Amino acid sequence: MSARPKQSARPKQSRKPQARSQPARPVLNVREPQSPATSFRQAGLPHALVNALTERGIEAPFAIQAATLPDALAGEDILARAQTGSGKTLGFGLPMLAALFAFREHSGRPRRYAPRAIILVPTRELAAQVARELTPLAASLGMHGVVVTGGAPYGPQRTALHRGVDYVVATPGRLIDLVDNGDCELDSIEISVLDEADHMCELGFLEPMQEILRQVPDRGQRMLFSATLDGDVDSLAAEFMPSPILVATDPEVSPIETMTHHIVEVPDWRRKRAVIAALANGSGRTLIFVRSQIGADRVADELKESGIPAGSLHGGKTQAVRTRALQSFADGYPRVLVATDVAARGIHVDDIDVVVHSDPPSDHKSYVHRSGRTARAGAGGTVVTVALTKERRGVDRVLKSAGVEPSMRREISDAPDVVDLVGPPAPPRPVRDVRTKTHEQRDGRNNPRERQDGRAKTHEPRDGHSKTRRPQGGPKPARRAGSSAGTKGAPRARG
Repeated sequence: MSARPKQSARPKQSRKPQARSQPARPVLNVREPQSPATSFRQAGLPHALVNALTERGIEAPFAIQAATLPDALAGEDILARAQTGSGKTLGFGLPMLAALFAFREHSGRPRRYAPRAIILVPTRELAAQVARELTPLAASLGMHGVVVTGGAPYGPQRTALHRGVDYVVATPGRLIDLVDNGDCELDSIEISVLDEADHMCELGFLEPMQEILRQVPDRGQRMLFSATLDGDVDSLAAEFMPSPILVATDPEVSPIETMTHHIVEVPDWRRKRAVIAALANGSGRTLIFVRSQIGADRVADELKESGIPAGSLHGGKTQAVRTRALQSFADGYPRVLVATDVAARGIHVDDIDVVVHSDPPSDHKSYVHRSGRTARAGAGGTVVTVALTKERRGVDRVLKSAGVEPSMRREISDAPDVVDLVGPPAPPRPVRDVRTKTHEQRDGRNNPRERQDGRAKTHEPRDGHSKTRRPQGGPKPARRAGSSAGTKGAPRARG
């Protein structure tokens, strides 16, 4: 039997994956801004608006506001890059209110269901924060707005739109629902604002934002504010802003100068929990970031077990619970709040002293946005990243990408070593007596059935009759003469 011919060896194919071609970055035809405004009055804001700012203690514009006001008041499209906490809410809010005031004087009140401006934001908390800043300023000009977000009843939102509002602060999903149901019309929109556009893109709101902006008249003014101008934000700007004014007061990756950044390295989870508790026990407000909802609740519970009052904030809670938790944190009790990344940009509370990354962020953008909760509006702040030894290399890479050089690097194994980062421990808060009448009744003080000695209290007999229980199976007692049961059908005698 002849041997089979030997087949020639197949050439080995290279298994090295080919690099995917990156989509070309859109080219934006941007223009240079005018000279910054030196004061609110010099910028040309209405006198009533300037007076309202003065009453709130706002005398001079921040850098992003001074750079934005001249072109925004002239009706130009604005593409602004500004870090969190830089004062960008008033950067778009003031020129928007000034323009709406001019529209009112020229065309009267807005029609029902037809606001003249929309502000799109990524989270419910950020929507509430923007509304809190703009509501008193709008009231000084006789104008009104409405917050339109998911997780809240439709009824009050529909009622406000039916009466007519000047502007709407909305999350994209709920606004689309109201537009589809005929409760809001976008054909009268004169000003469209996208606040934290990069975060909306990260949350998957790119297509909803495009759907909304495509229904807005082309003649209107558009202002886009974002911490970064890349990826989907570039595409969004290229489609809807043909020739915007580029306003950038800081480099794209720029840590806020008044922050101090620290890395604390721990060997294991047990030591990490002790360090987190020590950092949270400082005398100032502390915000702790974790990755998951379960992690937020777990860390908050561990702090409570350690005697440190703490709350948690994440997307798994109802809107009412989230609002109460955030308001309590802003009021100062509890001093510690544990939050997830999704809630990071919705937290706008002044005087946060320390931000702790319990779970290190996955990229430099998350680090910047988390850390931006402190050192707001020129104030100081401390940022501490607590990393396991195995996480240290990844943390160094993230901080390098964020342009941050930690001012302190420590390899520690005990919680007291980090107390100097957050100051002395907070004094214990006295427990308030919040016992209600129900609690007193349970203790037997106001319970008619309980005596102080714990024995049952018997009722005194009325009208000489004793309240004795009939033995089971015994004859029924005779009814009293003149009772309603004994004189069935007979009229009662009136005294």
